[in-house]
Amino acid sequence: MGVADKDNKPTTLEKERSRVQDFITNPNQLNWMVSYNSRIIGSVWVDLKSKDHLNSPSVHIMLGDPIVRKQGVGSAVIDAVISYLKQQGYKQIYSRHLLLNKGSQKLLAKAGFISEGEPYKDSDDLNWQNVSLLKNNAHSTE
Repeated sequence: MGVADKDNKPTTLEKERSRVQDFITNPNQLNWMVSYNSRIIGSVWVDLKSKDHLNSPSVHIMLGDPIVRKQGVGSAVIDAVISYLKQQGYKQIYSRHLLLNKGSQKLLAKAGFISEGEPYKDSDDLNWQNVSLLKNNAHSTE
């Protein structure tokens, strides 16, 4: 999870429109907007199909407004998604974080995720660590 602001690559409005449209129409993905204090501040999605070195279901959170970070919003969101996935019968849940993103690493560890395998580099030359959560490992979603 999480590309740090300094590591974000330039994009265009058309690329972002296409990406959002894919969120809406992709049958292998669950998507929600994250609202805080009556404003949309990010999104959370679950890939239901394994891809990019990552098993499924895999949880991903993007909180775009830096002001809300470290306010407990990410923890509340990931706990809600984990609870939902467990209700759907998933026994193991996956995610990943950039090695340099200590905030995402801490968030996932707090939710009960543990490192899985060795770190790896993706096609964009970013270094990732996969993590997993067994149904009985969750700290705050039981």
